[in-house]
Amino acid sequence: MALQPGAAQVQPSAAPDQAETGRSERRRQAIIKAATEVFVQHGYLRATTDEVAILGEAMQRLADRGLLQGLADPDLAAYQFAGLVMYQPMNQVMFGGTDALPPADQLNRIADAAVDTFLATYG
Repeated sequence: MALQPGAAQVQPSAAPDQAETGRSERRRQAIIKAATEVFVQHGYLRATTDEVAILGEAMQRLADRGLLQGLADPDLAAYQFAGLVMYQPMNQVMFGGTDALPPADQLNRIADAAVDTFLATYG
């Protein structure tokens, strides 16, 4: 069916699933950005308590923007996220020495899984 010149064209709106997918991706990217500022700046395994507190502040801003839900204690959430990100690499280094630090691709997989797990609770 051809459109007639001058006829109103109705643009389909984004399906609710597509809108939610976009929102989820924005949440994911915002968390990755906030964590990157902490973990990349000083090294994956050298984040200090002050830096994790900065991550907590960033998480509070994400909650204020509606990108995180149920965030009663942003510092606790930051420590939970840091634990998800650092548990495996820290243990590997602690028990196997610095040569046991996982390669970059594995660190990326660990970080992606940490974001997914974190968002399962707060997303």
